[in-house]
Amino acid sequence: MITIKDIAWAAGIYEGEGTFSGGHNVRVVQKDSWLIYELHKLFGGTISQYNGYHYWSLSGEKCRGFLLTIFTFLSPRRRDQILKYPLFFKDENFLPPQFCPNGHEYMEENTYIEKRHDRKWRICKICRKAHYDRKNAVRSLARSNETYEEKVIRIIAEAKKISKEEAKAIFNKTSGIQ
Repeated sequence: MITIKDIAWAAGIYEGEGTFSGGHNVRVVQKDSWLIYELHKLFGGTISQYNGYHYWSLSGEKCRGFLLTIFTFLSPRRRDQILKYPLFFKDENFLPPQFCPNGHEYMEENTYIEKRHDRKWRICKICRKAHYDRKNAVRSLARSNETYEEKVIRIIAEAKKISKEEAKAIFNKTSGIQ
């Protein structure tokens, strides 16, 4: 049976050594395996080892349960990290349909209605823009016909507000090309 002392101890370990990522994963990394196995004994999860380090991790509902259990023992900084994920404290099985998976509220001004074939669904404009920004950044890099040298020369010219010839002279001088 887990005691208050165990919960406070686990909160202290998490406070100093833990990470919380993506709203659904907790990880503690230690050289000392005893800490990792003690956390595993108390809260379950998975243990792995790599390069002499021991990793304890929880995800999904177990992560949520662990963080809700230790929450009152955490510092304000750690609490704020958890509270950045607005849907963390809501049960995903009972999420109201007015929120996207990332926690943005579906409102008329920030929601697209996508239609394909006989299917229709809502998509948050914020998430859609982020998706397309990432996608277009990758595409523009792939389409670029500039060589590395041309790209550096263009960046120098834009940064210093000089001609490309002057930028090329600077590039050649700094890279040792005559």
